[in-house]
Amino acid sequence: MSAWAKGTLAEALESTTQQRKARHVLVNAAYTSQMDSATHLLEGKCVADTFYCTNGDVLKADFNGARNLLHRYSDQEITLYTPHREVRRILLARSSGATERQEAQVARDQHSYQPCADKPHDFE
Repeated sequence: MSAWAKGTLAEALESTTQQRKARHVLVNAAYTSQMDSATHLLEGKCVADTFYCTNGDVLKADFNGARNLLHRYSDQEITLYTPHREVRRILLARSSGATERQEAQVARDQHSYQPCADKPHDFE
């Protein structure tokens, strides 16, 4: 059922783009709902369906995310296959207010694997 639905959706998308003479382009959507579309940084706050920008603007969260997706298309540093942790690292590095604490958090996230006590592990 899932494969059928995926194929049907792909056909509908192809048909719609042809009818509207539009292009269908895939982009990496990681963190687009958490970014401020005015600054393209991980700033602001999303509460339910509202996004509060750092400059005081209040946007619909879907609209904010859509603007970020449009911007992501031209982003040379974040490709379709960039892992989400790398996307987060890139976005934090771009922030003029990126603190050492934020960078340390990213480093911790990358090395935060803790083995399960229930499973045997081979340690070298």
